[in-house]
Amino acid sequence: MKELCAIYQVSDKTMRKWLEPFADQIGKRQGHIYNVAQVVTIFNNLGVPGVLE
Repeated sequence: MKELCAIYQVSDKTMRKWLEPFADQIGKRQGHIYNVAQVVTIFNNLGVPGVLE
């Protein structure tokens, strides 16, 4: 989560709110870590950081 917050330049609280609607798609973290498939799902839902659409 810490790395995602840094990539998107938001607080932990904001990131959790952003991810909440996609919780079923993302799934549970393994400890404190999202796996690669989960990070891809996050990028697909929130957009790739630094890319303007």
